[in-house]
Amino acid sequence: LVLFFFQIYIKGDVMMRAVIFDMDGVIIDSEPIHLEIAYQVSKKIGITCLKKDFEKFIGVSNKAMWEELIDKFKFEKNIDEILKIHREMTFSIFREKDLKEINGIKELLESLRENNLPCAVASSSPLELIEIIIEKLDIKKYMRYYISGESLSKSKPNPMIFFKVAQKLKVKPQECLVIEDSKHGVQAAKRAGMQCIGFINPNSGNQDLSKADYICNDIKELSYSKIKYI
Repeated sequence: LVLFFFQIYIKGDVMMRAVIFDMDGVIIDSEPIHLEIAYQVSKKIGITCLKKDFEKFIGVSNKAMWEELIDKFKFEKNIDEILKIHREMTFSIFREKDLKEINGIKELLESLRENNLPCAVASSSPLELIEIIIEKLDIKKYMRYYISGESLSKSKPNPMIFFKVAQKLKVKPQECLVIEDSKHGVQAAKRAGMQCIGFINPNSGNQDLSKADYICNDIKELSYSKIKYI
């Protein structure tokens, strides 16, 4: 029985009123796909990188990633042109692929919905890609909102995206619980003053999740008995 405690969980005098999910690496095991796409884009535009060089950008928006790489390599190609290439390649690949959610996610979302706890997605991926994945996984009914970091001026580890989601959900930041798989995501959640669960996804690279309030290896671990001491 997976009966979640979120609705009644209290830390001090604060009740958790919302759960915010990162998408890539938490809802869907897509990080290997994103790393491959970024690598292929770098080859196409003439930047010499290894696939592993992109692991540090997990949880960061494409715009922030390419801005850093352009600066590092003193590359003269226009950022908007690179983002257009990356976007078109990403959408094409994800539309074609047979996608499946991470084991346990639908059960978790259903349980939260049964307990009337609103959920949202806060992802660094483009909004159109978030919508493609949400539709293909058939989980739109569980999500109150989904927000893309591309629409904001600052990317994770900046907490701006989490403040935006809390505002949309009409809850205080400290009333939110975030589930993240990346160092940048965990840092952003904690900087927003939110509780955070770090999910160890082997395909997300060697991520430092030490700042999370609780770390798990399996979404199915997130039962009352496991996380009531967060």
